[in-house]
Amino acid sequence: MRRLWAAVLVPFVSGCVVVYSIAPVVPDSASVLDERLLGSWQSTNDTGHPESAMLARAESGYAILYVSDHGDSSRFNGRLGRIGGRWILDLSPGGEAAGMARLWGSFMVPTHLALVLEIREPEVDVAILQGDSVLAGLRAGRLHLAYFELPNGDVVLTGSSAELAAGLEEYLTWPGGLGPIGTWRRIKASPPPHDPPPR
Repeated sequence: MRRLWAAVLVPFVSGCVVVYSIAPVVPDSASVLDERLLGSWQSTNDTGHPESAMLARAESGYAILYVSDHGDSSRFNGRLGRIGGRWILDLSPGGEAAGMARLWGSFMVPTHLALVLEIREPEVDVAILQGDSVLAGLRAGRLHLAYFELPNGDVVLTGSSAELAAGLEEYLTWPGGLGPIGTWRRIKASPPPHDPPPR
């Protein structure tokens, strides 16, 4: 499963548990478009080869082109919504990866990955859920969500979007609930949409 997410997970994961979901954390009915996220973004890491991302309007949310610090590109679909007062960007594979998931059906389940955003123009702080904390909460019964564990230790939440939102709303109040934070700076804003010329 990490193959679908390999590029975008690199900045956040180093042998840690990753949390996915089968249902979207932000369903279409709760999705909003925040124009502050549109445009081209670049990470502020100090490797000398920053990652970049371009967010454009899509039929439902955002179309995202992500380019890793090694130049590898991946496409994602994004839906933005609020859970417990936090901005959540729900990512699902787009482009070729989405086609692979549809082609292979149950052999490659299309999963979702939740990014927690702190928007403070012209920068955005981005984090994923702290997988070890989520897993500990699930095993102890503090986090009431259906799930299963993958052989590599990652976690897949199997509840509905409503169940995920209810569980994560409580979880996001826990100390240490988020993984490492990466900061992105907008380098080019998206131009405003043009009205069609009068007929």
